Amino acid sequence: MFTFKDCKIFNNTDIGPVFRSNGWSLKEDSSYVVDALRFSDQVASCWLGDILIGFANSITDCGITVYIHYLIVHADYQGNGVGTKLIEQLVSSYPNYKHVVLATNEENVEFFKKSGFFTHSTVRTMEMRRTNS
Repeated sequence: MFTFKDCKIFNNTDIGPVFRSNGWSLKEDSSYVVDALRFSDQVASCWLGDILIGFANSITDCGITVYIHYLIVHADYQGNGVGTKLIEQLVSSYPNYKHVVLATNEENVEFFKKSGFFTHSTVRTMEMRRTNS
């Protein structure tokens, strides 16, 4: 049975299998993700015993906007409601915030729409990538 937790402390070995199961690459190790989760405002995670199944994290501006950065569920466990539960857990932590935003790829838009998100015709996400990081 899945156990959902609200914690920010992970081991490097927890993160890698979840990323790799989805074809996401990690650099040398996952320590930068472990640090990002530790400094997030909220982190929701799902476990099967002591195995990390998925997690989602958020950062905020402390009053108006919540940004969901990661939502990732091990590929073997997708379709079991884990991602939906992780989103619900994060969003319920911010009942008075006006905006909950995230960036996703086209193939996941329908999943997020089921959780209440919508696309906006005039808003586009933008990103700047640095080659030295």
